[in-house]
Amino acid sequence: MILLLMILIILKIVLICLLINLILFLKNKDIRSCFSNFHILKEFKEKFYK
Repeated sequence: MILLLMILIILKIVLICLLINLILFLKNKDIRSCFSNFHILKEFKEKFYK
């Protein structure tokens, strides 16, 4: 049950991240900015688990 909840939370975070990446990509039309957002995801993950 807890494992299922964790998977759902992770999926939600991934979906949000992909959505943010898409919006930023459409704004910037720059592929590099998409990759730099993975750094933001790492920071977000660290904040989330603390």
